[in-house]
Amino acid sequence: MAQVCQADAGRLLDEPLFDGRQAAAAVCGLPLLNMPLRQQVNIMRSTFSHLQPGGACYLFTYGWRCPISPRVLARLGLRSRRLGTVYLNVPPARVWKLTRSRRWIS
Repeated sequence: MAQVCQADAGRLLDEPLFDGRQAAAAVCGLPLLNMPLRQQVNIMRSTFSHLQPGGACYLFTYGWRCPISPRVLARLGLRSRRLGTVYLNVPPARVWKLTRSRRWIS
């Protein structure tokens, strides 16, 4: 079952969502490459606070690299993996999967 939450992604940390259950995945299409590092940190910290262990955040971007900076990934204990590129999209879109590393920082 899919459930949609419409809210400020950077302010979800203390918000009760999904009747207290944690989600298995999140999908994000925000223009993260254009956001300051602090905003990226807030969005990722909020997102992962509502994901169950082993959960993932799927991002799509039109940039060539992961939309979350390596500095933010390291700070939060996240890892990224490019899943693929949709070349027929103009411009080409890339899909990234973010997961917690062993040293996740909440």
